[in-house]
Amino acid sequence: MATKGKEIIYFILLTAIYLACIFRYYPDQPLNSLQATGLHLLDVSPYVIGLTILIVSLFSKISKERLPWSNVARIYLTVGLVIEFFYGLYNYLDMAGKSANL
Repeated sequence: MATKGKEIIYFILLTAIYLACIFRYYPDQPLNSLQATGLHLLDVSPYVIGLTILIVSLFSKISKERLPWSNVARIYLTVGLVIEFFYGLYNYLDMAGKSANL
């Protein structure tokens, strides 16, 4: 029973971290923040979903059984965090390059 509780806590924590990573914040403009977050989610989701499908199908072929939905969701969130890290790094380096050219 303790492992089930730990799994739920880890899943909630992973979801909160993912949502914090995709959130686009505009000071004193909550509607712009929600709009930018939604657009960013629509931009990045196809890549995350596609990579998740590839990984889940690979795991299913290897194990010869279907993964539970909780594991699929965990893989989605982990892939999303990795992609967000590299996407944020790209944006940061792109902004640094633009400010150096001024």
